[in-house]
Amino acid sequence: MNEPNVAIAPPPAWRFSPSVAIGTLCLITYIAVFYGIAQASGIDYGEWFANANNAIHSALIPLVAGSLLLITFLVLSRWNVVWRDPVRLPTNRLHATLMYLFVGTILLRLVFIKWGEVPADLLLVVIAVGIGVGFAEEMALRGVFLRGVRTNGRSEGRAVLWTTIAFGLLHIPNIFLGTGLIGIAQLLLAALTGFVLYLFRRRFAWIVPAMIAHGIWDISVFLSKDYLSPAINTLTIALTAVIQLLALIALVQFVRSEREPAFSMIQ
Repeated sequence: MNEPNVAIAPPPAWRFSPSVAIGTLCLITYIAVFYGIAQASGIDYGEWFANANNAIHSALIPLVAGSLLLITFLVLSRWNVVWRDPVRLPTNRLHATLMYLFVGTILLRLVFIKWGEVPADLLLVVIAVGIGVGFAEEMALRGVFLRGVRTNGRSEGRAVLWTTIAFGLLHIPNIFLGTGLIGIAQLLLAALTGFVLYLFRRRFAWIVPAMIAHGIWDISVFLSKDYLSPAINTLTIALTAVIQLLALIALVQFVRSEREPAFSMIQ
């Protein structure tokens, strides 16, 4: 059962009111900045984490630039309900299962990564990239964009659906950076993973747990390509497939059931 909606008075400190248009514009600008710098590096997507230098120029520098853009927006806009929700929204057993499987898959990778073979400079950069991804992509999607679509009485189901779709579409440029047709499958993978990350925000009424989960997930993925045994890598891929299937089921149920705004009087 859903908890009663919570009334939120719009703060007079807003520089401009939250809206779908502004949230979308911020997201598009972030995508343009990140992928523009990544493309300028001239490094193929498959080689981004081949060494520390590649990772710095293809991922870390674009993330720093994108994060600065988002921080500037947050300072100027002064939007509320971006970092925190007024109350913790309810989650069910399927949602909890998804979060446990997500964390379990991360731990499985981290336990079996051949840490002794990872160059120290690459490891430091990968950790920095994970922190950057966690902050920037979560703030862009499940922070600013979600806040934008949580307006005009829009149901939480529709708001989350649009946020989920947007997260998948954010990865379209990867197709042109070297993933090719595999990148199309990545769009669906990213979208459904985005719904799981939304559940972390929903469960804790705070975006930071989603940032942490996202960042550590990506760190484990970045290192698994070259530093994880094929057997364990295959197992984590299978677990990821299970997560995706359950996430799709949970998303359909969520959109059907969440037909009211998460919080009343949110504008």
